[in-house]
Amino acid sequence: KAEMAGVPEALRRLHELGLGLAVLTNQSAIGRGYFDLARLAEIHARLEAKLAGEGIELDGIFFCPHTPDDACACRKPRTEVNDDETAKPASIRRSLHGGGLPGRSAWRVW
Repeated sequence: KAEMAGVPEALRRLHELGLGLAVLTNQSAIGRGYFDLARLAEIHARLEAKLAGEGIELDGIFFCPHTPDDACACRKPRTEVNDDETAKPASIRRSLHGGGLPGRSAWRVW
């Protein structure tokens, strides 16, 4: 529980303010061959289950599987990431607003 200390309360407050909740993450371990998309999906499922246990639902998880040396356009803090479900490049704006968050504000928390 220590790794999530204060997180559920903060996420609930953001949701109460009308903000959508999405995770944007760099996952260069995939590009380096340390694990594959199936393993990443398991990690994401575990995160979503932990949050669900706290009554929190994410609107999406978006990731970049490339290494820093790949100089891709989807690595944070750039503007494109991969959609967790399709692993195809998609802009954050299109993915978030087209994926159930129309009209909501987006803030990045680093």
